[in-house]
Amino acid sequence: MVTEAISGAVVSHILVDIDDGRWSTNTDAAGFFRIADVSVGNHLIRFRGIGFSLATEQITVAPNGTAVV
Repeated sequence: MVTEAISGAVVSHILVDIDDGRWSTNTDAAGFFRIADVSVGNHLIRFRGIGFSLATEQITVAPNGTAVV
């Protein structure tokens, strides 16, 4: 779930992309997102939205695994 850093409020409609847009989606009204079929390995995930600073995080996707951010 994507939340605002200070208040903890849920943030909807944030663009979430991995590896400069190779995979992307938007958060839903509850701040959740899911991106399927991301290749195994290390990736850079970015969160962008109007009125918010860019946030990034490194993730690692394991074989047959799920990365929770």
